[in-house]
Amino acid sequence: TIPLNVVIERLKQGLPPVELKNEKDFYLTPGDLVYVPTEDEIENIDLFKHNEIPIDKRKNIYKVVSFTGYQIFCVKQEIAIPIINKTEFSSLNKMERSLEGKMIKEICLKLKIDRLGNISL
Repeated sequence: TIPLNVVIERLKQGLPPVELKNEKDFYLTPGDLVYVPTEDEIENIDLFKHNEIPIDKRKNIYKVVSFTGYQIFCVKQEIAIPIINKTEFSSLNKMERSLEGKMIKEICLKLKIDRLGNISL
C-alpha cells in the first residue's frame, strides 16, 4: 500500500504513481478489474498475453474492492450486492480466493478496458 501523499508527489514530478521493478509488475487500485486465468491459460500464458487465446468475458473477471497489508479483496464483476448478507462470500462480503479456490493475488492479470469496452491485458 502506497500513501496518497507519496503518489501525489510522484505525479507532480512527472513520474508514474508507482515505481515498478520489472515489466511483469503492475499496480492495482480499488475498482480495477483483474482476470484469473484457468489452468490451460496459465500453461500457455505467452499465447494468452498476445491475445492469441481470447479472454472469456463471461467468467473469471473480478473487481478489486480493497486491500489490507498483503491481502487483496475482490468480488465477481457481475455481482452488485450479495443475496444473503455476510454469508455468501465471507463476513466482509469480499473474497480473497476465486470461486475455484485459487488465491487471486497470486495469479491475477490486470485488465485494460478502453472507453468502448474493449478488453486487453
